Amino acid sequence: MTEIRTIDQMAVDAFEKYMAEYEAAQRAKMPRPEAQAAQRLHAAAFRERVTEECLLHGVHARAVRHLVRAAEDVFELKDDALVPNAQQTNPSDPLEPLTPRMWLEGLAKDEPFLFARPTRPN
Repeated sequence: MTEIRTIDQMAVDAFEKYMAEYEAAQRAKMPRPEAQAAQRLHAAAFRERVTEECLLHGVHARAVRHLVRAAEDVFELKDDALVPNAQQTNPSDPLEPLTPRMWLEGLAKDEPFLFARPTRPN
């Protein structure tokens, strides 16, 4: 004997199937906690490395946060070193990759307000 289903039952079944597929797809898209932790650790290491470079080159403490955000467009962290993104090169020699020092020296010329004023001996 065949089961006779009403339109309402078929609609409910179709909706439940759709929702189950949708929820499975959403779960597959969500990053796993381990991946999220690794990504946060990498981002923290990047911020720390850029902060070190900034402070080493005399960036004003209040400007460090601004330069960390700007560095995200210029550098990436590989093997605990800041390396330039593919399109970033030394302005004076386009065949040479940009280093954090060159980048900060260029900023010191273009935006000197980001850097602490040198202290003058009395």
